[in-house]
Amino acid sequence: MGWFEDSYEGEPAVQHALRIARDKALPVTARSCTRAEYRGRFRKIAIIVSTIYGLFGGAILLGVALDSGQASQMLLPAAALTLAIGALIILLAICWRMRSGGEYRDPGIAVDVGADGIIVRGAAGNHGMRWHEIEARPTWVTIKSNVHFIGLWVQSPFGWVQLDEQHYQNGHAAAALIVRGIHDDYHARQKARVERIG
Repeated sequence: MGWFEDSYEGEPAVQHALRIARDKALPVTARSCTRAEYRGRFRKIAIIVSTIYGLFGGAILLGVALDSGQASQMLLPAAALTLAIGALIILLAICWRMRSGGEYRDPGIAVDVGADGIIVRGAAGNHGMRWHEIEARPTWVTIKSNVHFIGLWVQSPFGWVQLDEQHYQNGHAAAALIVRGIHDDYHARQKARVERIG
């Protein structure tokens, strides 16, 4: 599989997933978000980002306006213009993201994570997979040189399932537990193989 070899480029993401899974108990079910849930999550993020930017920008403008120095008064229009451009960029990003969120369709899929593997449930039926049968790839983001596990792409009879917190309720926890299950199964089989050879 190559997932858990030191040379694998996603190894830091796998290690982060294992740390997340350490505190999680089985079984866990992740279900796909409805369209309203999907859009609502981004709406909350947009409100938080807009509020933080507004407070940050307001503090800067207030600080410049209250400074009675001539240089500060000359900077006031430039600061206001820069903050207005930043607000416009944020607004355009939010509008673009909300529009793309409008194209989201709930696939109606649930993923049950148990001790022996997973069951992917959809309109076409249920499909169980043992740990060694699962084809999956982790997704991650690097922030300030720290790797953060986001989720997992899992191959299923219904196509690839994007198992993360944005698309699935409990998606992050379920993805981390799947990584743990595959990881533990892989190393158990490697150990058994060494013991048979020895």
